[in-house]
Amino acid sequence: MEFMDNGVEKVKPVANTISIREVYEKGSQLKRPEYRIAYYMIYLTGGRVSEVTQLRVRDIEYVHDRDNRLIAIFSLITEKRKDHPTRMIPVIYYDPTLPDDCENNYEYENKMIRSIIAFTKPMLIEEKIFRIPKYNKLTNYFRRNIVLKVDGIFKGKVVKGLIYKMHPHYLRHCRITHMRKLYGFDAIDLKQFAGWTSTKMTDIYLHLGYKNLVEKMVKYG
Repeated sequence: MEFMDNGVEKVKPVANTISIREVYEKGSQLKRPEYRIAYYMIYLTGGRVSEVTQLRVRDIEYVHDRDNRLIAIFSLITEKRKDHPTRMIPVIYYDPTLPDDCENNYEYENKMIRSIIAFTKPMLIEEKIFRIPKYNKLTNYFRRNIVLKVDGIFKGKVVKGLIYKMHPHYLRHCRITHMRKLYGFDAIDLKQFAGWTSTKMTDIYLHLGYKNLVEKMVKYG
């Protein structure tokens, strides 16, 4: 929460999420490899910046499940919890059980994971992946290099054509929303995925209205 000089509360609009394709395309524009990989990891894991930037090479495991899907598993330490539990965040990046003509078979997840694999391949297993010295440096880099023009929500009303400088936390907002809308995660699933202490956080992150509920009823009902 912010306050203006006259004491009146100043509330920033919340930007609506962009698509997975747009997330990838915006990230691919980042010229510094370390920051680009951090961008991909923050999105894919839905993690907090402080959680992602502490990852070591050994904290990412690449596996096949019984259906031969390719899955990357990220082990994040939940910093907002007193007991600091480890969250295992799976990311499917190829599914051979889908038809060959299936559109976008985890296409953008695959591109992001392949970039992460290439970046970490020369590193030692115990090595920290990132050497970014400060949270603010990452934030400033994103804000300087990625600007979005999207609709936003301000006090419950839609703001058209919002100019939004990319903040790392926006990627967490996008991923959590995508997990809800594209993969049908419910409040309990999202709580576990995001490392929240309460399911009430879903209201803050998703801003779901009746149209979203109708879509879920049609798709999953």
